[in-house]
Amino acid sequence: MPLSDADLERRPPRTSAIRALAGWRAAIAFITSVLWPGAGHWIAGRPWRGLALGVPPALALGFLLWQASQLPGWGVTWLLRPSVLRGLMIGNIVLGSYRAVALLDLVRIALAGRSRSCAGKRGPYLVLAALLVGSVVTPHAAVGLVLTRWSRFLDTTFPAAAESSIQPLPIDALPAGPRNSTLAPARATSVVSTLSPVSSRTVLLPPVRELPPAQRIASTPRAEASPTVPVLQRAAAAIEPALADSRIVVLLVGTDAGPGRWSARADTIVIAALDVESGRGGLFGVPRNLVGLPIPRELADLYPDGSWPGLANALYTLGLQRAERFPNAVDPGAAALARSLEQLIGMPIDYSVVVDMGGFVRVVDALGGVTIDVPQPVSTWLSPPLPGEDWVYYEIPAGRQHLDGHEALAYARSRTGTSDYDRMQRQRCLLGALWRQADWPTVLFRLPQLLAAVEGAVRTDIPREALPQLVQMALGVRAEAIVTLGFTPPRYVAGWAPGGYPIPDRDRIRDAIEDALAGSGEPEPETRLASSCSWSP
Repeated sequence: MPLSDADLERRPPRTSAIRALAGWRAAIAFITSVLWPGAGHWIAGRPWRGLALGVPPALALGFLLWQASQLPGWGVTWLLRPSVLRGLMIGNIVLGSYRAVALLDLVRIALAGRSRSCAGKRGPYLVLAALLVGSVVTPHAAVGLVLTRWSRFLDTTFPAAAESSIQPLPIDALPAGPRNSTLAPARATSVVSTLSPVSSRTVLLPPVRELPPAQRIASTPRAEASPTVPVLQRAAAAIEPALADSRIVVLLVGTDAGPGRWSARADTIVIAALDVESGRGGLFGVPRNLVGLPIPRELADLYPDGSWPGLANALYTLGLQRAERFPNAVDPGAAALARSLEQLIGMPIDYSVVVDMGGFVRVVDALGGVTIDVPQPVSTWLSPPLPGEDWVYYEIPAGRQHLDGHEALAYARSRTGTSDYDRMQRQRCLLGALWRQADWPTVLFRLPQLLAAVEGAVRTDIPREALPQLVQMALGVRAEAIVTLGFTPPRYVAGWAPGGYPIPDRDRIRDAIEDALAGSGEPEPETRLASSCSWSP
């Protein structure tokens, strides 16, 4: 018969509130405890214990979210700081352990509430506890592996500040450069690659004129070893030299290095510049067939007339061949090219990033491809960018296309029926499209593939201590504040060398860069990032 209210009041209290935890209610308690520590204790009738277990991680999470909201990109630059990564690894272990202990405490309460007659049935609870603890620990183990992999990638890809490349020329040491220079290159010798009838290319390497030791200009002056700075000051010390002129300038080089090639040349040369005061940036394409570039100071004794008589792309090759002249450089070819181009543009080049054909293919594939509008169809043969591949013929029709890594490389490198200058525009189109599509959710979702693609294929002298501030500045640049220019004929040419190769007009190039970064001057054709490729998301 049903109990009256008086009988219920005289009924002794339960010895444990968890005795009511049975069936579906028990399942919900355990599941909620997996999702958040202490949540299951509320269902089990232990609210104060649940509150004590649930509040600390909630406060920690709220504090982290508040801190992240104060930074651009929601604190993504934290992931670039070694000290923060170590803290995250330790915090991940502590949080995983905390959740496991809270879950085991709920299991202990459940077991304590079982009657003696059910004491022999504790085995299923123990099995369930092991499964639940595994479900809690496994995600934390995966996070720990990702953090370890990310930390190793930063350590292997970005050098420490003391190991970074040679310092750029001081601002006051950059020569002004005469306008309408009439530099004439010496007669060049040709070195022909003999990969196959389809892959033969001509590389212009001017003859080297060695001078007697007494007449040689001193080679690269080595910077004195800097004193050790405290850990908290390393990031500022790493970025301060680059910000001396309130600009960050990075040389982007895409080489044609690949399986079976005898050497590498600068297939793509782009100068990326950011003015931190105006908040404007620019991508400036340098034709690879320019002649008469200023000679790097490290090679001045080989070419005492002060100019490089070969093509710009071969200057990269010469840097590789004369690597002993750039002993501190991560990539001697990029160092030689940077030391030359900074005299051309009148600004120090702070850092360089070099990627080969295989690295470009892997990065595009890791991002899931790239979508662009193709104004005219492109047909070309593509040499193998990765080991074990063969020559492949690609036909890319006009219209909106989604290209994988190999197709994007073929589109960027093709010169069939077009010129180097058309190819430069296609390359800037791809860079702009990749930049727009590589948002943070996409990058984080595809982070493992990107790390595998970039590691070993990209060489850079950007110090890892400077990465957080560089990324933070990049995040603050609006897409409409980025311009793109190609220093192509006839506007940026001061004359023509034998063979029809353009000689750069230093003054006009410098004026164009200044106008682009300051947002002044008369409009240039193809000045907006979106205009180099008509597609935009």
